[in-house]
Amino acid sequence: IVISKLDPNTLETEQTWTTAIRRRSVANSFMICGTLYTLNSYSNHNAIINFAYNTNTNSTKVLNIPFENRYRYNSMTDYNPAEKKILAWDNFNMVMYDIRLSKV
Repeated sequence: IVISKLDPNTLETEQTWTTAIRRRSVANSFMICGTLYTLNSYSNHNAIINFAYNTNTNSTKVLNIPFENRYRYNSMTDYNPAEKKILAWDNFNMVMYDIRLSKV
């Protein structure tokens, strides 16, 4: 997976990171504070947040954090920093997940 940071005004690429995360092991992803988190399934009810890639340290960490796909078809996942929640579009339902952040 490749991550790029874009200039918000021009949409030009400012920086790019090439991760060691294989696309086939990822169904969805979201960014929190410069770290990319990936989900292993969009349809399994009991999915896993399986990787974290920190763009500040250029490091990957394997994770095993449970993530519930409540309606079993998660087509979009994003972090909302204003609400400090993960938002997902899951089988025509908007789902909000409360989270607790800690150092990874």
